[in-house]
Amino acid sequence: MLRGFTTVNYWADDVEAARDWYVQVLGIEPYFERPEEGPPAYVEFRVGPDEDELGLIDRRYAPPGASGNPGGAIMHWQVDDVSSAVDQLVELGATGYQPVTKREAGFCHSLSCGSVRQHSWAHVQPTFHRDARTSVKPPAG
Repeated sequence: MLRGFTTVNYWADDVEAARDWYVQVLGIEPYFERPEEGPPAYVEFRVGPDEDELGLIDRRYAPPGASGNPGGAIMHWQVDDVSSAVDQLVELGATGYQPVTKREAGFCHSLSCGSVRQHSWAHVQPTFHRDARTSVKPPAG
């Protein structure tokens, strides 16, 4: 039934500012943006070797009762060095949300985790480092 993820979306109060921030963080331009003219209401990036999709949606389209506070789904990003990634995100305007913490085996797959918050659109952006012994993809079969 469920075969994998396609896209993670974040509500944004200012899609243009969110887009510009992710352009700096990811080092790529979005591959899709609507409308094509004027302020964007939706943008989407393809990230990494699997081209996972990151979408930013204008909060005006959120369902009634949706929270404007950070929370909801937690996206873990694979990075080479959590502390360095958190420091770089803070340099780009984010603020620390949770300190970098080494987790025990079985929690976060033996990872160091840390997260930041980007106040321009109020979502939490966790980062993580996969333990070298943990494969990125399960073996085929």
